[in-house]
Amino acid sequence: MTVLDDDGFDDAPTPWFESTQCDILEMPEALPDVCLVIFYHEFSNPIHIKVSEGGTIQSFLDAHSQLVGGLRATHACDRIGNSVPFTHVLSVGQVICIRCEECSTPESPKVSMPVEAASVGLVPVSCQPGLEPAMPVLPVPCTVSPTATWTAPAHEDAEVPRFGPFDAGECPEPSQPMPDCDSWISAAPLLSLQAEQLLALHVPMVTGTKQLWSLKHQLLKAEDRTIILDHQQGIWADDEFRYHISMLFQLRNERACADKTFEFKKLFMLDPLLITGWAHHGDHLCDACGRSHPEIARDQICILSACMIEGHWIPVVLAPNGNQLSFTTWDAPQHSHDVLDKVVEAISKSLGFDNVVRLRHQRMFFTSNKCGALAMAYLHHWVLGSMLPTNNEEAEVIHEGFRSAFKQAVHGCQLARRPWIWGAGDADQDWFHNEPGVLNRSGCS
Repeated sequence: MTVLDDDGFDDAPTPWFESTQCDILEMPEALPDVCLVIFYHEFSNPIHIKVSEGGTIQSFLDAHSQLVGGLRATHACDRIGNSVPFTHVLSVGQVICIRCEECSTPESPKVSMPVEAASVGLVPVSCQPGLEPAMPVLPVPCTVSPTATWTAPAHEDAEVPRFGPFDAGECPEPSQPMPDCDSWISAAPLLSLQAEQLLALHVPMVTGTKQLWSLKHQLLKAEDRTIILDHQQGIWADDEFRYHISMLFQLRNERACADKTFEFKKLFMLDPLLITGWAHHGDHLCDACGRSHPEIARDQICILSACMIEGHWIPVVLAPNGNQLSFTTWDAPQHSHDVLDKVVEAISKSLGFDNVVRLRHQRMFFTSNKCGALAMAYLHHWVLGSMLPTNNEEAEVIHEGFRSAFKQAVHGCQLARRPWIWGAGDADQDWFHNEPGVLNRSGCS
């Protein structure tokens, strides 16, 4: 046997291992102060992420999968294409490329939920009121590794107030300019009416949420609403209250930020169209409205509104006090509140309060047609502590201020909501005997 025939050297040849090359054609330049990680997917463009040093590739992948999910890393390489293990520690000045594959996970069923918004102003509305999700949507707890640094500040979802089908801010208005066409509700029947004729219009009957939405979704062109506003003269419509009460909410927030001693009140607006309809046609929807807002009694939220009875606007403040509901208002003594008291009783019962405590402040001066401004002035007084007018001249000034602000808001819009009810002022034209600054019937002051 020769040396060539010796079987002692029949081991298999040593294999040649080629390093895995990264197939990204253009790798970015390294940065001296950060570590750059590139996620490369087969059917998408590379994604560049800046991370801090100190963690391994595997720990970074674990943190990233908690955020995006559905990814599986296959290999990693450095800037020149050399493979690096997932235990490699990241450091500044490095460029790491990670190839990933998308994991096929079953798509979770989509749950249809109504869209609800938060402000008293323009909010979207759900198409099907009362629609509940088929299954509860619960947050999935996850732990994000502290090795990955956020490249953008975290945004937490703000608490969004719940709006129901009875709320004043429920009906939407287009947020984008709409084409000028004839498909909007025609304002012709209202454009030719004067103040006295607007007062003669009947209060619409609201027997269900669909009818309420039908009234609140009717929009007019802003220029038509301005013409109607000029014809109103001193009388007020329901849309003016809706606007000024929402502005009052903003003033409350600004006062609370500026004055730390300010008593902040939780407020809720009851649509003047709704409470006036209840006063004229029965409280059919009180129970359903109360059930849709259990937070009023639970969180002791105060209700603001205005009710029109016999052509006269009356301010309405409903303030919870434990198990009691306090009804506070300000009006001339000759007006009867019997109808309004029954509505407040029904509202209190629907919200779960035991009884109602009434406090009626007497307005000791007469005004002919400024009851809308006076009602709004009392709501401002109750929320902000502002002074109440003491005579008809001050009522005129307050009315002009409110009317000017509302007209300016209408001018800034393309569309406005259609008003439905108007109120003029004191129904009884008899002067008080002790009216300050007014001539008595004999001509002497």
